[in-house]
Amino acid sequence: MKGAIRRLGSARLELALVPKSAGWIAVPGPLGEEVAGILADESRCYGCETLPAIAARSLSPEELAQIPELWERAFAAARALQGNVSRTIVGVRPSLSGGLVLEVSGLPDAQMPEEERALSELLRQPVRLVAVAVQSHYGGLGRPRGGDDLAERALVRLLTGSPSLPGGFPRIGTRVETSQGIGTVVSVQTRNRTALVQVGDETVRLSIEELRISERGD
Repeated sequence: MKGAIRRLGSARLELALVPKSAGWIAVPGPLGEEVAGILADESRCYGCETLPAIAARSLSPEELAQIPELWERAFAAARALQGNVSRTIVGVRPSLSGGLVLEVSGLPDAQMPEEERALSELLRQPVRLVAVAVQSHYGGLGRPRGGDDLAERALVRLLTGSPSLPGGFPRIGTRVETSQGIGTVVSVQTRNRTALVQVGDETVRLSIEELRISERGD
């Protein structure tokens, strides 16, 4: 069957021909096989039909036992690489054979083989750079890109932009007009389509249909 997978140390989704009843699998990579986890079957992976499917196999019990060690090796390599890579690293993928694949943002260039040799000497293991496109600021392994504070970025995303989520539900923190005055959405219950709204010193539960997005700042 086909399934959406994510390689250990990567934030990107891929499509693979996976064995049934498998959780962790081995998939080919530029430095030998890599460990990957199955996230969903193809029916639940929107957009996966456009991706080429790669071959995969089940991990042996010995290989399954290696996963914590592979994860620790990737973290150790990431720490050692700080300040030694000219590009933004978006993924650190350890291979089962002892190599390390670095996903870097941007396009391939002529300097990559020289940088691979230098990094291989630094880490004392084979290193391969793979250039990948970075299309969003979410879904990755680390902090959103940008120089401002993470909490400030989160607050901006919460309080600006479209006031409604899919299904017409307001965002937490949205200022809304109610029959009892202007308040702030504290929580939302999708099951019964209600929202908990703080109006002054009181907290009331109201139907989503009763709420209107407030254009006032008070």
